[in-house]
Amino acid sequence: KETERFADFLKQKDNENIIFSGAFGIGKSYFLNNFFNQHKDKYTGIYLTPINYSVANNEDIFEYIKVDILMQLLEKVPYDFEKQKISLSNAAFFYIIDRCIALKENIETYAKDNSKNEESHIKKFFDSISIEKGSIYEDNTITQIIRSIVSSTKTDNNPNKQIVLIIDDLDRIDPEHIFRILNILSAHNDFCGTKEHKFGFDKIILVCDIDNIRNIYSAKYGINVDFNGYIDKF
Repeated sequence: KETERFADFLKQKDNENIIFSGAFGIGKSYFLNNFFNQHKDKYTGIYLTPINYSVANNEDIFEYIKVDILMQLLEKVPYDFEKQKISLSNAAFFYIIDRCIALKENIETYAKDNSKNEESHIKKFFDSISIEKGSIYEDNTITQIIRSIVSSTKTDNNPNKQIVLIIDDLDRIDPEHIFRILNILSAHNDFCGTKEHKFGFDKIILVCDIDNIRNIYSAKYGINVDFNGYIDKF
């Protein structure tokens, strides 16, 4: 019955960022593994274990997340590298560049006379940000490949199949790192203002005991700081 209830909950359109909470040892990971193994026709589960990142810097965590995601995608998702297409998020990124350049059309003669120089500076600026390690706007070749593989799961035969990112054992890592990782995930969740996940995931599940996270938050920031408001952002 719980499997059926979870299936009904998961397929609801607005349930995109989910906290899967339960006491330590109750079987959360086992339940999710079983569920996604039984529903491979509808979902592909990609698992991250943040305890592996607890000794890393923020910019390194961005890279480690990509490594883990890419390895699992290559294992679980058939993909033809010769047919790679530019994704919506990537197109949106360069659309922003074009919009910035287009603003120059309304500037007076001085700007027009220097438009080529300005355009060059704008492109160079966005290019440097997109390849900067750890940048929230980082969008290098590996990121684009990940997004392309994720989008390739929606084939003509299975257009509704979804890829779910599962962040396991969030409350088992050092308290200092829990909220760093949450903030990194939050930065991924609205890439370049597109309202899309940076890698194109359809849903994200945080696996933890929410009471533990609440207590850790209170110990770190004080009992008067609103935890519900904070966690609702995710």
